[in-house]
Order: sequence, then C-alpha cells, then structure tokens
Amino acid sequence: MEKELKITPPEGYEIDTEKSTLEHIVFKKSDKERAKTYEEIVKEAAPRVYVTSMGDIVDEDDSVVITINQINTEAQAKKLIALAQLFVIMDYYNDGWVPNWEDINATKYIMFYINSDKEVSITERYTHTFSPIAFKSVFVAKRALKNNKEIFEAFYKD
Repeated sequence: MEKELKITPPEGYEIDTEKSTLEHIVFKKSDKERAKTYEEIVKEAAPRVYVTSMGDIVDEDDSVVITINQINTEAQAKKLIALAQLFVIMDYYNDGWVPNWEDINATKYIMFYINSDKEVSITERYTHTFSPIAFKSVFVAKRALKNNKEIFEAFYKD
C-alpha cells in the first residue's frame, strides 16, 4: 500500500524546487503576489541609476557617472532601451540569481528569436555562450516573457 503526503506551503510562500529535495522541502516567497510587467517592477523597486535626455548616466544622488549620448540609428536606440528594460525585468524575476557563465554545467535559460515562427523562444544553455539576458528557470523565463512580450520582441526581433 502506497502512502502519500501533500504539502501545502504557508500563505505567501511556495516550494523552492531548485533547493528542495525529497527529504528536505525549502519554501521561498511566492512570485504570485509580485509585480509582473516592467511598469509594475519599476513602481515597486525604482531603479537607482537613470539616463538623462542628454545621455548622462546619473546615480541616486544625482551625480553624473558617465556621459554618452550618441548611437548610430533609431532602430539601435530602440533596442538599447529594450535591453535596459530587460535588465530590470531579468534582475527582478531572477530575485538575486546571477548566471555562472564560467560553469558549463550550470543551467541558464536564455531567449532567442525564431524568424520562421515569428516569436521569441526560450532555450536551456549549459555552455560558455554568453547571453545578456538569462533566467534561473524555464518557469521564470516563461513568466517574464509572457508578462513583457513586447519588450522582449523589441530587443530580439529584426
């Protein structure tokens, strides 16, 4: 006769599938209550550095860190803005996790654009191949993509 045990996480928590084993269950704060879109993320955790209309990179104390204000084309400028937004999204959804590009056995989930399918897709990488945007799990990557599809397409498409 088989016995079964159902575990219900406490309110506001979920099982951390990356850190849990069959013998040891670890809970983490649930992402269900967290912001989802880029706009919601920025409202919740305002970035500490921004770029002025003159191209100055300014920190939270309004001190100019770097000045750069030139890019070759409007298309490149739009991709650059989308990339900046994707960094905010990636940091938020990864919740402190940073990909280890030195370890070929460390799993990372990256995005790419498939022209024939006309959509952004997710792939798993174990290699040294670098990608500016990487997520800690396919679940997190899918949720980030679902909630911010236009931003991903702005960066990866064309």
